[in-house]
Amino acid sequence: MRPALLGLLAALAASGPAAAQDRCADFAWPLTRERTLLSEAPAAENGATLPFGEARRIAAVPLAQAGLHAPPERGGPDIRAAHVQVDGAPARIQVTLSDDAWVDVVQGGRHLRSLGSTGHRGCPGLRKSVRFDTGGAPFAVQVSGPDLREMAIAVTAAQ
Repeated sequence: MRPALLGLLAALAASGPAAAQDRCADFAWPLTRERTLLSEAPAAENGATLPFGEARRIAAVPLAQAGLHAPPERGGPDIRAAHVQVDGAPARIQVTLSDDAWVDVVQGGRHLRSLGSTGHRGCPGLRKSVRFDTGGAPFAVQVSGPDLREMAIAVTAAQ
């Protein structure tokens, strides 16, 4: 076979399910548990309580209807958004998202600064994970973006 054809065949083989699985290992910290939670997330209403250590699938609505605790840090008035409430979490958490969106953690009306993040566009059902220090107090997770329609959100302990 010609080298160019062999290269094309190798590229096609690398783009199959095994390659997607490999890309899911490209995160800065392990997210196997979170990927499972996101894939099994039941639907919940915007603003619902998300039990710590679980995931929920939330439909986004126009920003004006989202009822966020604070304006998103990014985006304009035409974006879509959703949020969940979290109680009873440890001080250091990670918010993991199934799809591309901006994530804010709001506590006491103010945005918390992230401690770090990891993301990859090549892992089906798992887009990114962001860590925050909440001090163990209740908080809201807000997601937003111009193309956001639906999103699974998991909140777990940062290891």
